[in-house]
Amino acid sequence: MADYDRRFFPAEREGFLALWLSLPGHRSVAALDDGELVGFGVRRPTDSGTRIGPFYSASEGVAEAVLAGLVEPGEEVALDVPDVNAPAIKLAERLGLTPTFECARMYAGGPPPYVDQPGIFATTTLELG
Repeated sequence: MADYDRRFFPAEREGFLALWLSLPGHRSVAALDDGELVGFGVRRPTDSGTRIGPFYSASEGVAEAVLAGLVEPGEEVALDVPDVNAPAIKLAERLGLTPTFECARMYAGGPPPYVDQPGIFATTTLELG
């Protein structure tokens, strides 16, 4: 899981992930294709419903499947979707989600070239990236 997360986040965070995945109320779903991890998401409770993140996927179809495993029908849900991922935005719109605020991700010296930006369907949290 840590290796997969490293494709989407510009630093090692194995310890964080071990804690994040085991917190009370958190639930995760993984998508496999021939034994290879191709999608992953975590849901957690909030005061206003459920928040999804991190949420990574190799494709829009896989993202839909992971999200279906995380969200109950009619449930209030929030995702911090990067504006550089058009398929993630389309998925959020199809779900009837609407923007409530915008945030900019900033880098010193530009974004890391090795981060799989198209695979990020939602960040972990805006506070944690």
